Amino acid sequence: MFNLHQHPFRRRRFLPAALLATGALLLNASSAQAAPARTQVEAFKPLKARLPKTCKGMIQGMSGLCLLASTSPRARNTFMIRPVMAGPGSTPPQAVALNTFQSLAPGQYRLYSASGLDALHELTVTLQQGVPTVIKTGTVKFNADAKAHQLQHYQSEGGIDGRGCQAEIIRGGVRAVRAVLPGNYQVTAVDRAAAKSPQPPRCLTTGVTFNVLAGEGVSGSLRAATNQEPPASNTYSHPNGVSSLASISRFMADVPRLAILPRWKSSRGVHNPDAQAHPALALYSTGTRVFMVPFTWRGKKRECGLSLAKAGLPSHVLLTDCQFRSRKLTHFRVQPGSYYTVNNRHGKNAIEGNFINNPIVVSGVNFTLQGGR
Repeated sequence: MFNLHQHPFRRRRFLPAALLATGALLLNASSAQAAPARTQVEAFKPLKARLPKTCKGMIQGMSGLCLLASTSPRARNTFMIRPVMAGPGSTPPQAVALNTFQSLAPGQYRLYSASGLDALHELTVTLQQGVPTVIKTGTVKFNADAKAHQLQHYQSEGGIDGRGCQAEIIRGGVRAVRAVLPGNYQVTAVDRAAAKSPQPPRCLTTGVTFNVLAGEGVSGSLRAATNQEPPASNTYSHPNGVSSLASISRFMADVPRLAILPRWKSSRGVHNPDAQAHPALALYSTGTRVFMVPFTWRGKKRECGLSLAKAGLPSHVLLTDCQFRSRKLTHFRVQPGSYYTVNNRHGKNAIEGNFINNPIVVSGVNFTLQGGR
């Protein structure tokens, strides 16, 4: 999943970060904050981040930390590190210089951004005697536009101890390329003027959730969030009009209806975090919940749709047994299995692995694919 790549000197294994927060939903603090830009959302494409192979001053056999960040584009951030067990005589929190080896005594530490972004989401690092530990950050770039960006962890909550949201306002310029700890983040465009408010930010729920992997980068640009509703000709329900087609994951959410969006960008407030539009299988659950499974078409009729490999999740065969007539899809089978999805079941955009518990056979339809396979 999320691999924090370690230097060969120190091949320590980190536990993978969860693809989905299991905690509470984002809560709005009472403090004033910029209203989210509801007509535009961020969309990301891969960014080639070039990181040094090692830190300056690192010597094999020395205990300490090497925190690597992209030098092209140059990613900036101020990280802090502190012992897990603080007490009399313990090392006070200290700044970590990017791409420069920092000698530290063996022990357990917590690594975090000084901006407050990582409050309650600090990374635990174990340093061993005589072994340099290398951690790669991820890179997030926001292109110049008329908006500022509020960046927060997907799991962030507002109003804790009156401190507002654990978030960072990025206003552009050189600060628009940030080194971050790998994980799931949410970004919302906010007005530049209002973003300068001295009040603590409140957590927002209308943004786009995206993933950043260690040593890799993403570049975001704003685009219109125009709602896409599939036409009736591209939707399918159980033939008896009542029964569920399938259920989703452990919480057994029923799926009474499905559809295919040929070029999904935004539908019912569920936003594609990718700048490239993808076809998506939309699984509509009870209430307003919807699970989008983006995929790619392939020429084989037996295995005609592959889910995307995203956020550390592998690609799987999603659609099989496809039949076409006059460039329209008339029959297909949805395979049970675990897939990368974007959904709104927590009242905000989430990216996670979801399991379709049983197969769905769709027949007697004429789904328009807008350009075919």
